[in-house]
Amino acid sequence: MRSPRRPARPTIYSPAFVLAFLANFCFFSNSSAFFLLPLYIKSRQGTEAAIGAIMGMYSGASILMQPPMGAAINRWGRKPLMAVGASLAVLVAGVFALLPPLGPLLYVLRFLQGAAYAFFFVANYTFIADTAPRERRGEALGIFGLSGIVSGAVAPAIGELIIHRAGFTPFFLFAAGLAVLALLMLGILPDTPRPKAEGAAGGVLRLLAQPQLTTALIATLVFGANMAAVFTFVPTFAQSVGIVRIGLFYLTYTTAAVLVRVFGGRLSDVAGRRRVILPGLLLLALGTLLLTGVASLTALALVGVLNGVAHGILYPALSAYIIDAVAPPDRGRAVGVFSASFLLGHMSGSFGFGFLVEKSGYPTMFTTAAGLTMVGLLLSLLAKEGRTEGPHESPGPESRWES
Repeated sequence: MRSPRRPARPTIYSPAFVLAFLANFCFFSNSSAFFLLPLYIKSRQGTEAAIGAIMGMYSGASILMQPPMGAAINRWGRKPLMAVGASLAVLVAGVFALLPPLGPLLYVLRFLQGAAYAFFFVANYTFIADTAPRERRGEALGIFGLSGIVSGAVAPAIGELIIHRAGFTPFFLFAAGLAVLALLMLGILPDTPRPKAEGAAGGVLRLLAQPQLTTALIATLVFGANMAAVFTFVPTFAQSVGIVRIGLFYLTYTTAAVLVRVFGGRLSDVAGRRRVILPGLLLLALGTLLLTGVASLTALALVGVLNGVAHGILYPALSAYIIDAVAPPDRGRAVGVFSASFLLGHMSGSFGFGFLVEKSGYPTMFTTAAGLTMVGLLLSLLAKEGRTEGPHESPGPESRWES
């Protein structure tokens, strides 16, 4: 007698997922290309302080605009808000190419880029949360995030080549073209139905009043701060210990993050979010603490592996946990608050750890960053057991903070 067939797992690779993935890759390629904007500012006799302030406008705009974006995407739909973000990205890159900005306009344009990110990312990430099968949500968010990781490596490399061979105007046109491609993808992307607004009163403050969500957001905040400690200061730290070339660090980091999401993407769906988040925070703290003893490129590459694995685990698992915790009408708000928390941690870490390096040196700074991550881990360990599925979804093993 034949045993009954097990039902096939629902796929995450629907046509809508693929289109959203490609649109995200094109949009984030536009955004990542502007990592090279300091070269342009420097060519216009901009100071280091001006570079920091102009580049910081992006994060400032994103942090301010992402939390309230959930109400907007519920009212107008996911796809229209993505289109607004991509259109803003085209406009800004076009202004750079055709009307080279000077003075205060640089700050305005960078702020608009941060606003574009807020519109596009919150809407697109929520779109994936809406359309992915619930039992594979963590995996879907992790795979989807690869579009941003890969664009961060590809777009600056191509952009640097264009700048050196043809100058800044073709580079900005290249960036504008990437955002146009994102718009074209959106043209054939189906939108998801707008969720009913019932039960959504209170907005962001109501979400923050939930202790378990607050704990997860604190973990996200320290995660972002730790990433700032690593990515902002590893280049200058490496020089201080005699490591000239650090490309291997970024290569091992990116490779580890990608491999974890490709081959371990379902881990938080199967084992539970908490069983993935807690070891991820511990691994992140360990990798950062090990930086205090790094004296060779090989050791630095090992840290890249540890931190890359931690990043590959934490970002989709934390975001999936927070999305699991709310009803569908609140998903956009949850995504906005999650992303804003990560960016706020990253921005605060960049500023705060910079002062700490000047006062006390790199070892103290990396130890402090690792310690903050352990605080996030401790708070997560002390979090009360409770269910995190939204009221409009059926519970599952992955939907518990205590699994």
